[in-house]
Amino acid sequence: MKEKKNCKIIQDLLPSYIEKLTKDETNLFIEEHLNECEECNSICKKLQKNIDININKDNKKQIDYLKKYNKKMRILKSIIFIIILVFIIIIGRKAYILINLSEKAEKSINSNNYYARVSQYEGTAILITETYKKDQKQINIQNYYDNQNNEHTKLIEYSENGTTRLYTESKDKKVAILNGNSAMLQPMKMSESYITYSKNMSRLINNTIFSSMSEVRCNGRDCYYFSKLETDMLGVSEVSSGIYIDKETGLPIRTSAATAKSDKGTSDPIIEFYYEFDKVNDEDMKEPDISQYIIEDKD
Repeated sequence: MKEKKNCKIIQDLLPSYIEKLTKDETNLFIEEHLNECEECNSICKKLQKNIDININKDNKKQIDYLKKYNKKMRILKSIIFIIILVFIIIIGRKAYILINLSEKAEKSINSNNYYARVSQYEGTAILITETYKKDQKQINIQNYYDNQNNEHTKLIEYSENGTTRLYTESKDKKVAILNGNSAMLQPMKMSESYITYSKNMSRLINNTIFSSMSEVRCNGRDCYYFSKLETDMLGVSEVSSGIYIDKETGLPIRTSAATAKSDKGTSDPIIEFYYEFDKVNDEDMKEPDISQYIIEDKD
């Protein structure tokens, strides 16, 4: 009976013994009994085998889980890498295009022979400004139309070798002002204010990251369309809601501003540009016939 009692105690302890949870004194007691009892020794071997099988199964599950986890992580890392690479390519391409357009625009603006026109539309009013430039001569012509009030005024600035003469025309009279000062906002000056999208690294980075870009046709020209492009329009930093830039010259073709309110009502101001280079001739540079104007001399 004592042996049977010991066997029950040993068999109860075997799971803990196999998992090495028992103390040294208990281990000694168990091992002495196993050496003398075939039944308990057999039970111990079976338990050991089952535990080894379960351990192998658990290990296999853990290994399979780790393999799946590592595979998912590799796929995720690949996806993130591809996204970052595509982002860098898109941003890099946009930055290159902006810098390239800026260089082309600077060359176009410094041309000594060009015709430029800017048309500004707001409500019922239209302001059209034209510039003819050939070497040291330049003619600026501004026409203002207000269809609602049936109003039309015209201003001509003729400049040659540092001297400017002004010619104004309205319904009532025509006046020529000698020794005048040029005050007209010229198309090329407006264009120049729009091409400051890459004037410094900070602005270039902002424009490449936050603006959107697409390739389109505008007024018969191949253009890049940018939205949310930061520029220095008229010396004031602003973000245009949309601007079309000519691929060939780097100059703006059309811009649109945010909805504006004035005494003429609510409108979405639109500005359109047109350019021709190396086509202005002497016939285009003729000064108005001063005999048709009332002369005013301002020193």
